Amino acid sequence: MGDTHFVRLPDGRQVAYADHGDPTGPTVLSCHGTPESRLVDPATTELAARMGCRLVVPDRPGFGQSDPKPGRTLLDWPADAAGLLDALGVGSFAVVGGSGGGPYAVACGVELADRVSRVALVAPAEPSDAPAHGFVPRDPAALRERGETMARLLRDDPAGFYALVSPDLSDTDRELEESLDQVTMDRVTEMFREAFRQGADAYVEDHLIVGGAWSDLLPRLARPTRVWQGEDDNNVPADATRWLAERIPGAELTLLSDAGHGLGTDTEAADA
Repeated sequence: MGDTHFVRLPDGRQVAYADHGDPTGPTVLSCHGTPESRLVDPATTELAARMGCRLVVPDRPGFGQSDPKPGRTLLDWPADAAGLLDALGVGSFAVVGGSGGGPYAVACGVELADRVSRVALVAPAEPSDAPAHGFVPRDPAALRERGETMARLLRDDPAGFYALVSPDLSDTDRELEESLDQVTMDRVTEMFREAFRQGADAYVEDHLIVGGAWSDLLPRLARPTRVWQGEDDNNVPADATRWLAERIPGAELTLLSDAGHGLGTDTEAADA
Protein backbone atom coordinates (compact mmCIF):
# COMPACT_ATOMS: atom_id res chain seq x y z
CA MET A 1 0.00 0.00 0.00
CA GLY A 2 1.12 3.62 -0.46
CA ASP A 3 1.57 6.41 -2.97
CA THR A 4 3.72 4.90 -5.71
CA HIS A 5 3.61 1.46 -7.29
CA PHE A 6 4.06 0.36 -10.89
CA VAL A 7 2.38 -2.11 -13.23
CA ARG A 8 3.42 -3.00 -16.77
CA LEU A 9 0.46 -3.15 -19.16
CA PRO A 10 0.21 -5.75 -21.95
CA ASP A 11 1.42 -3.20 -24.54
CA GLY A 12 4.56 -2.53 -22.47
CA ARG A 13 3.59 0.85 -21.01
CA GLN A 14 4.15 1.48 -17.32
CA VAL A 15 1.34 2.72 -15.09
CA ALA A 16 2.09 4.39 -11.77
CA TYR A 17 -0.61 4.14 -9.13
CA ALA A 18 -1.34 4.73 -5.46
CA ASP A 19 -2.92 2.00 -3.35
CA HIS A 20 -4.61 2.89 -0.06
CA GLY A 21 -7.11 1.56 2.44
CA ASP A 22 -7.98 -2.07 3.15
CA PRO A 23 -6.31 -4.39 0.60
CA THR A 24 -8.98 -7.03 1.29
CA GLY A 25 -11.94 -4.67 0.96
CA PRO A 26 -14.03 -3.76 -2.08
CA THR A 27 -11.96 -1.86 -4.65
CA VAL A 28 -12.67 1.69 -5.78
CA LEU A 29 -10.85 2.94 -8.86
CA SER A 30 -10.37 6.70 -8.69
CA CYS A 31 -9.95 8.68 -11.94
CA HIS A 32 -8.10 11.87 -10.99
CA GLY A 33 -8.92 15.37 -12.22
CA THR A 34 -7.03 17.48 -14.75
CA PRO A 35 -4.31 18.33 -13.88
CA GLU A 36 -3.94 15.99 -10.94
CA SER A 37 -2.00 12.84 -10.11
CA ARG A 38 -2.05 9.75 -7.92
CA LEU A 39 -0.96 11.84 -4.88
CA VAL A 40 -4.38 12.16 -3.28
CA ASP A 41 -5.54 13.99 -0.17
CA PRO A 42 -4.70 12.08 3.05
CA ALA A 43 -8.27 12.69 4.23
CA THR A 44 -9.46 10.65 1.24
CA THR A 45 -7.14 7.76 2.03
CA GLU A 46 -8.20 7.87 5.68
CA LEU A 47 -11.84 7.75 4.62
CA ALA A 48 -11.14 4.70 2.46
CA ALA A 49 -9.51 2.98 5.43
CA ARG A 50 -12.42 3.80 7.74
CA MET A 51 -14.90 2.48 5.18
CA GLY A 52 -12.90 -0.71 4.65
CA CYS A 53 -12.35 0.02 0.94
CA ARG A 54 -9.28 -0.36 -1.23
CA LEU A 55 -8.63 2.88 -3.13
CA VAL A 56 -6.56 2.52 -6.31
CA VAL A 57 -5.53 5.81 -7.97
CA PRO A 58 -3.54 5.52 -11.22
CA ASP A 59 -1.78 8.33 -13.06
CA ARG A 60 -3.35 8.54 -16.52
CA PRO A 61 -0.96 8.33 -19.52
CA GLY A 62 1.61 11.12 -19.45
CA PHE A 63 0.71 12.30 -15.96
CA GLY A 64 2.99 11.68 -13.00
CA GLN A 65 5.04 8.56 -13.62
CA SER A 66 2.75 6.78 -16.09
CA ASP A 67 4.12 6.38 -19.61
CA PRO A 68 2.42 8.54 -22.25
CA LYS A 69 0.21 7.13 -24.98
CA PRO A 70 0.28 9.53 -27.95
CA GLY A 71 -3.03 9.81 -29.75
CA ARG A 72 -4.99 8.24 -26.91
CA THR A 73 -8.77 8.54 -26.77
CA LEU A 74 -11.33 8.40 -23.99
CA LEU A 75 -12.23 4.80 -24.85
CA ASP A 76 -8.59 3.72 -24.52
CA TRP A 77 -8.78 4.30 -20.77
CA PRO A 78 -11.05 1.36 -19.80
CA ALA A 79 -8.50 -1.08 -21.27
CA ASP A 80 -5.73 0.56 -19.23
CA ALA A 81 -7.88 0.41 -16.10
CA ALA A 82 -8.71 -3.25 -16.74
CA GLY A 83 -5.06 -4.09 -17.32
CA LEU A 84 -4.07 -2.46 -14.03
CA LEU A 85 -6.82 -4.16 -12.04
CA ASP A 86 -6.11 -7.52 -13.70
CA ALA A 87 -2.50 -7.21 -12.55
CA LEU A 88 -3.74 -6.49 -9.01
CA GLY A 89 -6.05 -9.50 -9.05
CA VAL A 90 -9.17 -7.35 -8.79
CA GLY A 91 -12.41 -8.51 -10.38
CA SER A 92 -15.35 -6.20 -9.78
CA PHE A 93 -14.87 -2.63 -8.64
CA ALA A 94 -16.60 0.72 -8.23
CA VAL A 95 -15.29 3.75 -10.09
CA VAL A 96 -15.25 7.42 -9.11
CA GLY A 97 -14.25 10.32 -11.33
CA GLY A 98 -13.91 13.92 -10.21
CA SER A 99 -13.74 16.87 -12.60
CA GLY A 100 -11.57 15.86 -15.58
CA GLY A 101 -11.71 12.27 -14.33
CA GLY A 102 -15.49 12.12 -14.69
CA PRO A 103 -15.58 11.21 -18.40
CA TYR A 104 -13.03 8.46 -17.76
CA ALA A 105 -15.26 7.00 -15.03
CA VAL A 106 -18.19 7.11 -17.45
CA ALA A 107 -16.10 5.28 -20.07
CA CYS A 108 -15.24 2.55 -17.55
CA GLY A 109 -18.89 2.19 -16.56
CA VAL A 110 -19.86 1.70 -20.21
CA GLU A 111 -16.98 -0.41 -21.54
CA LEU A 112 -16.36 -2.51 -18.40
CA ALA A 113 -19.98 -2.81 -17.31
CA ASP A 114 -19.66 -6.47 -16.36
CA ARG A 115 -17.01 -5.53 -13.78
CA VAL A 116 -18.24 -2.13 -12.55
CA SER A 117 -20.57 -2.26 -9.54
CA ARG A 118 -21.39 1.47 -9.50
CA VAL A 119 -20.21 4.85 -10.75
CA ALA A 120 -19.72 8.12 -8.83
CA LEU A 121 -19.17 11.44 -10.62
CA VAL A 122 -18.08 14.57 -8.76
CA ALA A 123 -18.38 17.84 -10.71
CA PRO A 124 -17.63 15.87 -13.91
CA ALA A 125 -16.14 17.65 -16.92
CA GLU A 126 -18.70 18.26 -19.63
CA PRO A 127 -18.62 17.17 -23.30
CA SER A 128 -18.56 19.60 -26.19
CA ASP A 129 -22.33 19.62 -26.72
CA ALA A 130 -23.21 20.48 -23.11
CA PRO A 131 -25.21 23.70 -22.71
CA ALA A 132 -22.54 25.44 -20.61
CA HIS A 133 -18.78 25.29 -20.26
CA GLY A 134 -16.16 26.31 -17.71
CA PHE A 135 -13.28 28.74 -18.07
CA VAL A 136 -10.58 26.41 -19.41
CA PRO A 137 -9.73 27.32 -23.04
CA ARG A 138 -10.85 24.83 -25.66
CA ASP A 139 -8.42 25.92 -28.37
CA PRO A 140 -5.34 23.62 -28.58
CA ALA A 141 -2.86 26.52 -28.88
CA ALA A 142 -4.35 28.33 -25.89
CA LEU A 143 -4.38 25.08 -23.90
CA ARG A 144 -0.71 24.52 -24.77
CA GLU A 145 0.24 28.01 -23.61
CA ARG A 146 -1.73 27.62 -20.38
CA GLY A 147 -0.34 24.16 -19.63
CA GLU A 148 3.27 25.15 -20.24
CA THR A 149 2.83 28.24 -18.06
CA MET A 150 1.35 26.14 -15.27
CA ALA A 151 4.17 23.61 -15.47
CA ARG A 152 6.79 26.36 -15.30
CA LEU A 153 5.14 28.12 -12.38
CA LEU A 154 4.71 24.92 -10.39
CA ARG A 155 8.40 24.25 -10.85
CA ASP A 156 9.74 27.76 -10.21
CA ASP A 157 7.03 29.88 -8.60
CA PRO A 158 4.15 27.99 -6.91
CA ALA A 159 2.65 31.25 -5.63
CA GLY A 160 2.49 32.39 -9.25
CA PHE A 161 0.59 29.22 -10.17
CA TYR A 162 -2.13 29.98 -7.64
CA ALA A 163 -2.19 33.62 -8.73
CA LEU A 164 -2.78 32.40 -12.30
CA VAL A 165 -5.74 30.15 -11.50
CA SER A 166 -7.33 32.06 -8.61
CA PRO A 167 -9.10 34.77 -10.67
CA ASP A 168 -11.06 32.11 -12.56
CA LEU A 169 -12.35 30.37 -9.44
CA SER A 170 -15.78 30.94 -7.95
CA ASP A 171 -15.99 32.91 -4.70
CA THR A 172 -16.63 29.68 -2.80
CA ASP A 173 -13.55 27.97 -4.22
CA ARG A 174 -11.37 31.05 -3.75
CA GLU A 175 -12.39 31.27 -0.09
CA LEU A 176 -11.64 27.59 0.32
CA GLU A 177 -8.17 28.02 -1.16
CA GLU A 178 -7.44 30.97 1.11
CA SER A 179 -8.46 28.95 4.18
CA LEU A 180 -5.87 26.21 3.66
CA ASP A 181 -2.86 26.04 5.95
CA GLN A 182 0.68 25.97 4.60
CA VAL A 183 1.16 22.23 5.15
CA THR A 184 -1.94 21.50 3.08
CA MET A 185 -0.95 23.98 0.39
CA ASP A 186 2.50 22.38 0.11
CA ARG A 187 0.92 18.96 -0.32
CA VAL A 188 -1.51 20.23 -2.97
CA THR A 189 1.37 21.90 -4.79
CA GLU A 190 3.29 18.61 -4.77
CA MET A 191 0.26 16.83 -6.25
CA PHE A 192 -0.05 19.39 -9.07
CA ARG A 193 3.71 19.46 -9.68
CA GLU A 194 3.69 15.68 -10.01
CA ALA A 195 0.93 15.94 -12.61
CA PHE A 196 3.31 18.01 -14.78
CA ARG A 197 6.38 15.83 -14.11
CA GLN A 198 6.59 14.99 -17.84
CA GLY A 199 5.57 18.43 -19.10
CA ALA A 200 2.30 19.81 -20.43
CA ASP A 201 1.44 17.22 -23.12
CA ALA A 202 -0.91 15.16 -20.92
CA TYR A 203 -2.66 18.31 -19.72
CA VAL A 204 -3.39 19.38 -23.29
CA GLU A 205 -4.44 15.87 -24.38
CA ASP A 206 -6.72 15.43 -21.38
CA HIS A 207 -8.63 18.68 -21.85
CA LEU A 208 -9.10 18.03 -25.56
CA ILE A 209 -10.38 14.52 -24.76
CA VAL A 210 -12.76 15.38 -21.92
CA GLY A 211 -14.02 18.48 -23.74
CA GLY A 212 -14.69 16.49 -26.90
CA ALA A 213 -17.65 14.61 -28.31
CA TRP A 214 -18.44 11.79 -25.88
CA SER A 215 -22.03 12.49 -24.79
CA ASP A 216 -23.14 9.39 -26.71
CA LEU A 217 -21.74 7.36 -23.81
CA LEU A 218 -24.17 8.86 -21.28
CA PRO A 219 -27.34 6.92 -22.26
CA ARG A 220 -25.22 3.76 -22.45
CA LEU A 221 -24.16 4.03 -18.80
CA ALA A 222 -26.39 1.40 -17.20
CA ARG A 223 -24.57 0.98 -13.89
CA PRO A 224 -26.00 2.60 -10.72
CA THR A 225 -24.70 6.17 -10.89
CA ARG A 226 -24.60 9.07 -8.44
CA VAL A 227 -23.55 12.59 -9.36
CA TRP A 228 -22.54 15.44 -7.04
CA GLN A 229 -22.21 19.07 -8.12
CA GLY A 230 -21.64 22.38 -6.36
CA GLU A 231 -23.88 25.25 -7.47
CA ASP A 232 -21.05 27.83 -7.25
CA ASP A 233 -18.61 26.22 -9.68
CA ASN A 234 -16.84 28.16 -12.44
CA ASN A 235 -14.85 25.10 -13.59
CA VAL A 236 -17.86 22.90 -14.36
CA PRO A 237 -21.15 24.84 -14.49
CA ALA A 238 -24.03 23.29 -12.59
CA ASP A 239 -26.26 23.61 -15.70
CA ALA A 240 -23.85 21.33 -17.58
CA THR A 241 -23.97 18.71 -14.82
CA ARG A 242 -27.78 18.81 -14.66
CA TRP A 243 -27.84 18.21 -18.42
CA LEU A 244 -25.31 15.38 -18.11
CA ALA A 245 -27.13 13.63 -15.25
CA GLU A 246 -30.45 13.77 -17.14
CA ARG A 247 -28.87 11.69 -19.91
CA ILE A 248 -27.66 8.85 -17.65
CA PRO A 249 -30.45 6.32 -17.06
CA GLY A 250 -31.51 6.37 -13.41
CA ALA A 251 -28.69 8.68 -12.28
CA GLU A 252 -29.16 10.35 -8.90
CA LEU A 253 -28.01 13.98 -8.84
CA THR A 254 -27.16 15.87 -5.65
CA LEU A 255 -26.72 19.64 -6.00
CA LEU A 256 -24.94 21.42 -3.15
CA SER A 257 -25.95 25.07 -2.91
CA ASP A 258 -23.05 26.10 -0.66
CA ALA A 259 -20.26 24.29 -2.55
CA GLY A 260 -18.00 25.01 -5.48
CA HIS A 261 -15.77 22.83 -7.62
CA GLY A 262 -13.82 21.69 -4.57
CA LEU A 263 -17.04 20.42 -2.90
CA GLY A 264 -15.31 21.09 0.42
CA THR A 265 -12.01 19.43 -0.57
CA ASP A 266 -8.62 21.03 -1.01
CA THR A 267 -8.29 20.47 -4.77
CA GLU A 268 -10.30 23.40 -6.01
CA ALA A 269 -7.82 24.17 -8.80
CA ALA A 270 -8.42 20.79 -10.42
CA ASP A 271 -9.53 21.02 -14.04
CA ALA A 272 -7.77 24.39 -14.14
